[in-house]
Amino acid sequence: MNELGDIVAEERSGSNIAEHVGWDDAGKLRFCVATVARELDLDEDEVGKRLVNLFTLVPGMESRIGDLKMVDVVRMTARVPDVAVAMVRLRDLLPEANLSQMVAARPSLLLEDFDELARKIGELRECAPRLRWDMILSDFPHLWEVHDMRGNVNLLKEKLAIEDDEALTKLLGGRPELLLSVQSRHDMIMYDNGTLAQVEAMVNGDRTSDGW
Repeated sequence: MNELGDIVAEERSGSNIAEHVGWDDAGKLRFCVATVARELDLDEDEVGKRLVNLFTLVPGMESRIGDLKMVDVVRMTARVPDVAVAMVRLRDLLPEANLSQMVAARPSLLLEDFDELARKIGELRECAPRLRWDMILSDFPHLWEVHDMRGNVNLLKEKLAIEDDEALTKLLGGRPELLLSVQSRHDMIMYDNGTLAQVEAMVNGDRTSDGW
């Protein structure tokens, strides 16, 4: 600004959006340890040991610790032995998948009901058997957010007037994320406490809905 208060130039140094000093990966991990220790009422050293075991089970998770939902980190840290079993079961369910990539992007998979996961992958394989869904779900782990795989496939076929399996295979093979485009409003937004429907149920006093 000049002496009259008029704006004569605008600098965009980017300094206003820089990360705070100390908020690097190490700082995020320290914050994670402190938060988990508080939530589980454990000593931070004990939490640190559990996290080491967790990161060994799920390679790639440590580098994304600042991007994950803290509620998922707390739940997995509290149940490390269950996570180990879940990794084995997930491998049985998706033998060709890149589990490290998938779970690092969506660690809550290890805490979900495996009968439900098996149902979802089964529906995908039935609807489009020629596609390598193990690999697709590795690259697009957010597809697990779809509750009704078969229903979404059918809706997609209806909206795009797809009449044969070959066209469906070609479409989903190139753009599998289209399955999310036909989500209902209750399945579209994910919160720390679950889907919109689950959050609404909690607000109304029901804590027994799917997801808890």
